[in-house]
Amino acid sequence: MRLNRKEFSEVLKIAASLSGKKITLPILGSAMIDIEKRALYATDLETSISCDLVPMIKEISDQDKSFCIDAVLLHEIVTALPTEIKEVVIERKSENKVYIHGASVFVMSTLEFPVIPTHTPVATIRIPGMLGMLKNIFPCAGKSDARYVLNGVYVDPQKGHIVATDGLRLAFYRFTTESLGGGPEPVPFVIPRPTAMLMMGIDYDPDSISYSVLKPGKAPYMSIAYPIGMRVSFRPLEGQYPNYEPIIPTDIQYRFTINREALLEKMTQGMPIASDTMDAHFDLGETNTISITNHQVGMFNSDSLPGQLEGGSIAFNLNLGYLLDAIRPIQSDQVILNINGKHDPICIKDEAYTALVMPKGER
Repeated sequence: MRLNRKEFSEVLKIAASLSGKKITLPILGSAMIDIEKRALYATDLETSISCDLVPMIKEISDQDKSFCIDAVLLHEIVTALPTEIKEVVIERKSENKVYIHGASVFVMSTLEFPVIPTHTPVATIRIPGMLGMLKNIFPCAGKSDARYVLNGVYVDPQKGHIVATDGLRLAFYRFTTESLGGGPEPVPFVIPRPTAMLMMGIDYDPDSISYSVLKPGKAPYMSIAYPIGMRVSFRPLEGQYPNYEPIIPTDIQYRFTINREALLEKMTQGMPIASDTMDAHFDLGETNTISITNHQVGMFNSDSLPGQLEGGSIAFNLNLGYLLDAIRPIQSDQVILNINGKHDPICIKDEAYTALVMPKGER
């Protein structure tokens, strides 16, 4: 079998990111190449990918048979080939081995590979710009929160919201859902954190998002199609996502406007990375200063802020890493910190984007 190297390597990178985890079943570390269906499959039992290989297959013989192969190893072999090699040749010369440009690799039977669910979509939508929005809000998603539904990204096609929060900060975008065909009205769903991470590793916006089952109170099975002939399938997290809209302030008491680049420079102060162990204390009024404290090394810096305050004087503390994550997605030249009180969340808006950061306690 001969395949286009560039296209095949792109698919293998994604398969390796899904299969290359700490696993208890060796077969889950493999990608299955199905010769009959001309497709590649990989799964960790929670998220699955399938990819149509037909566009990248240059030649296939009657002797070629389906097999399972270590996805990470296969990706490493294909990546390490000399640059002048434009096509990948995989030869099956025995039941338990394939040869890839001279490299001998053990393979496993496809009978051991888990069955990947297939489904018939009952509703299909498209969310323009989903990849960029997902990348920008993902830092706010929970990591190991006891409220399991927070360990993912919430998507509400009816309201046109994509949201992430860990209870200490929140970010969301508004979007316009495009319906692709008939069917029931799409219901909200939560993309699990590992699935969202896989999606961010795919350098394409999804072509479509399909629902296979729409039952009241039950999470549907989802399938996301990409322009490279790949589908990512997963079952969303179940549970009631918190009602986040009431905490978004509408009446604002204080507004602090500052140039975005100037604020980022003052916040990082030449440091390449600002961690979650660093605090930013804002003292806005007569002085307009920001003080950065690094609790790990005991460092403390203070500097003036060239901004304009409306509403009077106020001081508050924020997690520096959280604030940076909230500001970086902003496209405007100016950042406006909307504040109601030192114990209320700081609200930052930019067209379709909104972010909230909860303040920290007194210094």
